[in-house]
Amino acid sequence: MNGFAEALWFRGQHLAQAARLLGEAPAPTVRSRRFGPMPGYFALLADALPTHNGGEVPPAMARRIGRQRDLFEQNASFGAKFVLLNADTDEPVATIRSGRPVWNALYGPEVWARLADLAPPLPDWALFPAGLRDSDGCFAWSAEHGDEGIDEVGFFVRRRGDAQVLFRSTAFHQRLLTSADGPAPLAHLADPLRRRAIDGVPALRDEAGRWPRRLRVEQQPQWPHEYAGLLNALHHLCLASSQYGQPIVWC
Repeated sequence: MNGFAEALWFRGQHLAQAARLLGEAPAPTVRSRRFGPMPGYFALLADALPTHNGGEVPPAMARRIGRQRDLFEQNASFGAKFVLLNADTDEPVATIRSGRPVWNALYGPEVWARLADLAPPLPDWALFPAGLRDSDGCFAWSAEHGDEGIDEVGFFVRRRGDAQVLFRSTAFHQRLLTSADGPAPLAHLADPLRRRAIDGVPALRDEAGRWPRRLRVEQQPQWPHEYAGLLNALHHLCLASSQYGQPIVWC
């Protein structure tokens, strides 16, 4: 749910920027409890999303957040996501979207971690809100072998403790050093172009269960349909609340 709330922030910034480019007035800036000042397109919906069990949304507000949900669903790309791919098959290994890894093949789709500050190539309007600036982008953790993650510069392996980056690349090779059937296979990673290499780090596996020989990092746009499950649930909740005059209760 936090990842979706952050996507609302991104999409609001995108709509405000688009309005300015067209010479139109963007939605007024309002103060969100979750993010602070933000364009008003999705502020109500972002604040209505639960952060814990309990709380409710009255029917009148449900109708308003339903309209904001419908606006978000309109088909336009926004923000960016960074994807670590099997370079031979294009199967993803890990994806960072709206500041959080949302898929990584080592642990499944519900791994959440903060992402470090993003610098260009993201446009100025896509800077993260202040609450996301304490993030690190890691999706695999090993105190012994180093933490692995993605940021706007590419894939990295970082030593636990002093946060020294031991390896960084946007395109590299992987060779397994231990059996793929073991509980935690280790690998040798090498970037032949930059002549960088590292031994004995947790091996990377793609969504199809393969151990890629070649990997690369891509920046891709985000799309509203990537949140289809949450959007569909919100549609039915808001519709039922409006029709029957009952609040949405988070539990």
